[in-house]
Amino acid sequence: MSDPSASSPLLRAAVAIIIGLILLLWPDRSLAFTVGIVGLGLLLTGLYEAFGGLRRRSREALTQGLVGAALGTGLLVVRQWSGLLLVAAIALVLVARAAFDLYRAWRGWRSGEGLWWYPLRALAQLLGAASLLILGEVAVVAVILAIGVAWVITGFVYLWQVFGPTASEASRRMDITETPQLATTWLQRRDIGEQARNQVLDKLVFRGRAYWERVGRFAALMGFSTVIAALGIQTDSTAVVIGAMLVAPLMTPILATSASLLMGWPIRALRSLALVGAGMAIAIGLSFLIARYAPEFVEVTVNSQVTSRTSPTLLDLMIALAAGAAGGYAVCRPDVSDSLPGVAIAVAVVPPLSVVGITLAAGEYGLAAGALLLFLTNLVGIIIASIAVFVAVGFLPWARMEAKREQLQRSMVTLSVALAVVAIPLAITGERILISAADHDGAVAATQTWLEQQPGLDFVQLDLDGGNVDIILAGPQSPSDVDGLAGDIAQEIGRDVEVDLRVVPEERFVVSSRDG
Repeated sequence: MSDPSASSPLLRAAVAIIIGLILLLWPDRSLAFTVGIVGLGLLLTGLYEAFGGLRRRSREALTQGLVGAALGTGLLVVRQWSGLLLVAAIALVLVARAAFDLYRAWRGWRSGEGLWWYPLRALAQLLGAASLLILGEVAVVAVILAIGVAWVITGFVYLWQVFGPTASEASRRMDITETPQLATTWLQRRDIGEQARNQVLDKLVFRGRAYWERVGRFAALMGFSTVIAALGIQTDSTAVVIGAMLVAPLMTPILATSASLLMGWPIRALRSLALVGAGMAIAIGLSFLIARYAPEFVEVTVNSQVTSRTSPTLLDLMIALAAGAAGGYAVCRPDVSDSLPGVAIAVAVVPPLSVVGITLAAGEYGLAAGALLLFLTNLVGIIIASIAVFVAVGFLPWARMEAKREQLQRSMVTLSVALAVVAIPLAITGERILISAADHDGAVAATQTWLEQQPGLDFVQLDLDGGNVDIILAGPQSPSDVDGLAGDIAQEIGRDVEVDLRVVPEERFVVSSRDG
């Protein structure tokens, strides 16, 4: 017979997983539901904070909690409205928290206390609010997907803790709302051991007598990989660029930065970052020289290896996060360390730096800035994701992390600022690309509709650059009502345009082999 006491926990876990899957599979249809959940969460969290502030007689905590509760109530009342309310509410909460942090910093400065990291946390929250407002509806979908992932993870964590091999009768009676406590308990048990930890650190962190020897090998490999990448980019060869990714050693100091931050070694983290900076200088400088003196086989502005790395978007940040997580996991697990070359190919840290040098040599400073943004995106994404994986696999025992809590908080706030700094231009670039693609499709649709009134003319090509539209048609005669075409395109994309229309003469020959 089945255990009746297990049915209730199983039901609660199943509900959590089902809710998460609904949010993941139908984010557009579950918007009002999600807004209601977030509103309820803000309300409960705000009331809890307000109660705690009242008990501690803290006006700041009481006010902050009441603001959160008020916003949560507002979301519950207007949950059927646009999802932008969700973004605005979260952004407002972040701004309010930033204001409280700035107030705490000002009060601490007046009393002579060292509360310098409060302004940094306030900056991170302000940048996060700005990112949400810039993203708009994209942020709504991202929030929905994040909540869906959280619910699914909550359900499976609950199942594991209640029905796993370490489950007890006490854990079977726990409610799903205690999942954070369950997750904390699970993390407290994680520890890869001192020997495995030292092996990872020896692999990543340059230290000891062999420090300069390893630095020399790093510089040599950086030079080789840069030459391969720069020449591959110059010839527009994807295979050669992939070879450069496999040789590139930059993943090692980047992961060393993550490990050093988690271990609470700020000096070693700075040394690892300095090594990354040295690698950047080698890659950019060598690529600049190669582009200056080597022949240019493919023009920079039409080189696919260049153009694919000069307009990064939030998708590139997602790739960097996934690659960083994979790299952190692979370096901690010797049985999957063979996957590290695949991680290096996925994230590609050296080719963007080579593109920076090549585009600087060509005088294309805007393209160089885009490639540098892609590298910084990869750098920040790898560090953040690998730290999260290091924590999950038990790279550092929980007790040691608790002892370094304040130092780790400062590191995480600094990384949050860096993440927001790169996310804002990525969001702007992605929005610009989406708008440009939508405008191009609208112009093509308007042109094809106009061509229905122009018998004998066929559509060939359309290029849209701001307000300039270049159109190529093919046919035996000249078109009529060209002004009407410009008006149709302007109405479709919502702005005035100047149309440059060219008609290529077309001659058609139909020949049969039987006629010979």
